[in-house]
Amino acid sequence: MIIRVIGFLMFGAGISGVIAVIVFASLGNTDGWMPDHANNYLGWSFGLGVVGAIACLVTAALFLTEANIQLKKRKRLKESQARFEMEHESKA
Repeated sequence: MIIRVIGFLMFGAGISGVIAVIVFASLGNTDGWMPDHANNYLGWSFGLGVVGAIACLVTAALFLTEANIQLKKRKRLKESQARFEMEHESKA
């Protein structure tokens, strides 16, 4: 369950990061949006922001996939334990 929560949190962080990167890429160099717009260029930190947003989305996908795999394993384990019959042998 905690894996699924982490996956959804990472997905939210990735979506927020993508929105922030898109907003800065489209409005970063316009006059009046931020002070001193002549110095608002897409540098290495913008590239790291793009990589970070994509990494958050990839991480979210991996966490949600792992949560699904663990849920299936847990269901299979419960089914196998329900089918297991205890046979008591008396050695007396």
